[in-house]
Amino acid sequence: MSKRSWKSLVAAIGLLLLFSTISTTGVNATEHSKAAKKVAQVYAFKGTTLTDIKFIGNELAGKPTVIWFWAPWCTICRAGAPDIVALEKSFKGKVKVIGVAGLAPVADMKQFVADTKSSKITHLADTDGAIWLHFKVPAQPAFVFLNSKGVLTRQIGALSKSDLFKMTRQLLKKS
Repeated sequence: MSKRSWKSLVAAIGLLLLFSTISTTGVNATEHSKAAKKVAQVYAFKGTTLTDIKFIGNELAGKPTVIWFWAPWCTICRAGAPDIVALEKSFKGKVKVIGVAGLAPVADMKQFVADTKSSKITHLADTDGAIWLHFKVPAQPAFVFLNSKGVLTRQIGALSKSDLFKMTRQLLKKS
């Protein structure tokens, strides 16, 4: 097991232990267990980056994350890419930004990244739509804001730069 996978596994186990051992008035152990299972399910996806590196969703456990769903032929996605690049730069070290490309060949996805100068963002090639399906994303562009506790907010459709930054700041407040 690689050092990166080991860290992800330890982080996921720690998160599960945290949610399963917290005691809240009026909430029983079964409810805590269900909450922990739901959080673990959020991270239960995997993929491959456009640079051909395996990616496991557990790597995001405990980290505020913005997941951007896009397609290389989508003109709205192309127009919004500079805002995503600005978001990644502005929130570097505070929020993880992930792109999930779908609905096209990998070569087209790579060309989109080159054209939009978004290579500093980790992009996953979701050629079979499994990650889109996992997050219940029916169309692009779309965003999933995932706080450090594994709670997500889904936004289908384009966001203005100001709304994207506003929702990301709200994400940090919830983390």
